[in-house]
Amino acid sequence: MFVTAAVRGPQHSHLRPFASSVSRTTTPMSSCRLYALNRLPFLGGKLLAARCSGGTLARGASKLGSTYRSSSTNSRSVMVQAAKGFGAPKTKHPLEFTGKLKVLLYPDPRLRAENVRITTFDDKLVKLAKEMFKVMYATEGVGLSAPQVGVNVRLMVFNEEGVPGRGKEYVLVNPEIVELSNNTEVGEEGCLSFPKLYAPVERSTAVKVKAQDIKGRDITLELKDPWVARIFQHEYDHLDKVLYHDRMTAEARSSVQHMLDEFIAKYEEAGTPATAI
Repeated sequence: MFVTAAVRGPQHSHLRPFASSVSRTTTPMSSCRLYALNRLPFLGGKLLAARCSGGTLARGASKLGSTYRSSSTNSRSVMVQAAKGFGAPKTKHPLEFTGKLKVLLYPDPRLRAENVRITTFDDKLVKLAKEMFKVMYATEGVGLSAPQVGVNVRLMVFNEEGVPGRGKEYVLVNPEIVELSNNTEVGEEGCLSFPKLYAPVERSTAVKVKAQDIKGRDITLELKDPWVARIFQHEYDHLDKVLYHDRMTAEARSSVQHMLDEFIAKYEEAGTPATAI
């Protein structure tokens, strides 16, 4: 599904890598359904311009956490720190947050911090999920992960329509990938943590998931709609400290590297991670 192999992480290390002959599905752009009258929705740190791709993309040689040298004035050491999360802090008490939630901007270290499993299903969790939906809708998103708002726990919310009262709202606690489709699709993605940065990313068109709901009950989902599957995979990456530019091919990554350099430069100038909603 991605440029490398299977998704890797503490919850699904058993997944087998994809074969090099992974099949890809492509749909003519004329049949693509653009989201909400052609406006680009964010997957809470994510997203796409359309529900299908207009072409295929060859696998690149980029690796997760790899760094790229460019013509900018940013030093290699800063690039390496950005990939690792600038000394990502240890997670505090689960579900701990105060005030209004805001979307973190790259390279905020909390985007690369460890996200702990949720073991307590109480009013704090319900409140967090509700607040995340508010942020998601306010930013015209269709999905959001907890670490993107500075709460480093394994929680995501999404609604494929991105509009309150329409579509289906999902709250997935401690999600795990059970199975990924070998069929993949290329689509343009963006991320609220990377304002105005869009690039193609290859994803599986379907995924089977097990998780817990807001009350702690075990659930299993088979997300067969490519659009919904893509949203889930993007959000799931965040829970594993993986950002969408980690999944780009070398060619795609190179095309947006100047913007990544700019984000890092702003981080250095500010001295502390900037936030925006």
